[in-house]
Amino acid sequence: VIMAEEQVSGGSLSESYQTSIGFTSTSDLDAMNYIDEDYRGAGWGLGGLICFSALFLIFWTLRYRNDRVMKAFQPFLLIQSAVGLFLLGGTIIPLGFDDSLFSPDVLNITCMLTPWIYISGFTIFFSSVYCKIRECMKIYKEPHKYNVLLVEPASAMRLCFRLLFLNGTILALWTIVDPLKWERIEVDGGMTFEDGTVETYGVCKGEDYASLAFALIL
Repeated sequence: VIMAEEQVSGGSLSESYQTSIGFTSTSDLDAMNYIDEDYRGAGWGLGGLICFSALFLIFWTLRYRNDRVMKAFQPFLLIQSAVGLFLLGGTIIPLGFDDSLFSPDVLNITCMLTPWIYISGFTIFFSSVYCKIRECMKIYKEPHKYNVLLVEPASAMRLCFRLLFLNGTILALWTIVDPLKWERIEVDGGMTFEDGTVETYGVCKGEDYASLAFALIL
């Protein structure tokens, strides 16, 4: 009994010492710091809710597009805004990917695909909003000159395509010059495990500061 107690005491002391110097025993899942399943599920659930709501609003707008009030709100701009929100919400999906689900080759694609989806959705949504604001500014500057103002679909599409072309050009240069790639990086001050494995985490990262510059330009 005394020997058993000494072994237990010695084992506890050894584990405490190892923990104090950052040397511990745990599973490979902890060492890799994969995305928590609960966080991933919550994120995908919210992203799916945004996408579903956007689709519902698109079909709802199409159904009531001939209503007098709906015509005043201009269904085309409402649908354009919903399409942009659908893409913005969909951006959450690839953000939940890591190497517990896919290989690094697949993650290299999704890393660069994420800003493409986000910027496209952002551009489509805010170009429709800006078109409406631009027409309102005309009324504000010269209120007696106009009786009715509306945004023509052709005018909204021209602005949207111009911005998509500009942003697409920047994104294409980013993809060619310094594309985001999936990497595993050691955690500063992280744990070291019994088999010599060092604690790491996965991240989409460019090779130099060009990625930061492209993000700021966008």
